[in-house]
Amino acid sequence: MLDYQRHVEIEERLKADLERARAEYKATAAEFDSLIREIPSGVRTSDGELRIRQSGEASRAALRNYTLALKRFSQYTLSGIVPEDLQAA
Repeated sequence: MLDYQRHVEIEERLKADLERARAEYKATAAEFDSLIREIPSGVRTSDGELRIRQSGEASRAALRNYTLALKRFSQYTLSGIVPEDLQAA
């Protein structure tokens, strides 16, 4: 059983991780949307396609990180499951 202080530390860490992941996802998604809007009349260049592909990959990676952070936070707050990397040694 966790003592109260340890419980608060873990919850704060998971919440901070979640907020950081959320901010990263929002930023990468906004960048991707901006790139898509910049394409005039749907005409694409090879450089533009590369930028869009890279931005899309970054946005998808950020979404995976956000999803994982949300899962970790939810499992802890709802079920008390402490992620392995935060368990006391």
